[in-house]
Amino acid sequence: MTDTIEDLKLDYTRACKTIADMHAAAIGRNDLGPIRGVVEDVADIRAAMLQAEEQRDAIYRERAHLVALLATHYPSHIGYTDPDAPDWAVLIIEAPGCQLSWHIAPRDMDLFGHVRATSVISRAWDGHTTDQKYERIRTLTARRAAGIHLMTVPLTTPKES
Repeated sequence: MTDTIEDLKLDYTRACKTIADMHAAAIGRNDLGPIRGVVEDVADIRAAMLQAEEQRDAIYRERAHLVALLATHYPSHIGYTDPDAPDWAVLIIEAPGCQLSWHIAPRDMDLFGHVRATSVISRAWDGHTTDQKYERIRTLTARRAAGIHLMTVPLTTPKES
């Protein structure tokens, strides 16, 4: 009987260690035991993650509204042209003297119905970085604020037969 009790104690200790390891893996910390319980702690972390995703998505949506408006001011095209992000469209805006581009989340595509689709005649992405894009925007903004008229070059369209 003593051997059975010792075996059960060992099984219990191992089970507690397994649960503690699972809890640490689930919450990303091994210095903290369950606060309310393993399942509840994991549910709290999931709820926090979902809230953070909602906040991020709201920020992307706000940005998408502004970029959609910007696309009404300059020749623009949109398409699925980035092999590293095949589910996100790339909006390219041909601003005066420079190109600007943004990846557009699938959930925000409804804001871009007014933008023509990228085609073989569209000017490809010029390779600018995000930092270069925002430097270009700062330059365009400063010029407009100074009253400098900026001309745009319209995108070419195919000849109709």
